[in-house]
Amino acid sequence: MTSLTRSIARAAAVLCLASAPAFAQQAAPPSGHYVTVTTFSLPLSATGDTVMMYIDSVTAPLSRVNPNVLSMRIGRHNWGSNGGQVFMMTEYATWAAIEADCGDACRRWEAANQPAPNSPRAAMWRSMEQAFLRAFSGHADQIYFVPDSRMK
Repeated sequence: MTSLTRSIARAAAVLCLASAPAFAQQAAPPSGHYVTVTTFSLPLSATGDTVMMYIDSVTAPLSRVNPNVLSMRIGRHNWGSNGGQVFMMTEYATWAAIEADCGDACRRWEAANQPAPNSPRAAMWRSMEQAFLRAFSGHADQIYFVPDSRMK
């Protein structure tokens, strides 16, 4: 091995050894919560009202029973240039909770609230769901991390 190669090898070894404590002593990530924000446009019409009925009848109640959801807010634009925007803001304790299955709580809610097949209520639910899916097809999603130090 030439002296240049030995010098490079020594320098690399020193860098590796010197940086090991720095990696081992990195601060733990801050504690906090994850917040998903979904937005979509909604027509200011009877169709928009139908979509909100679906949200009030299905989306919000399912979020209330979901053990992974810490809080949820659903708002509709009230004043200004874009009167048709809706946001759904959902708070989770961990990243994994965002993708976690709701489990038995949601299955029980669905079993108790699902309308009987071929009933007028089932037809109304299908109509509300179709209106919701049409409006939701143009949605945008963001995921935020909120450290405890920035929460009330």
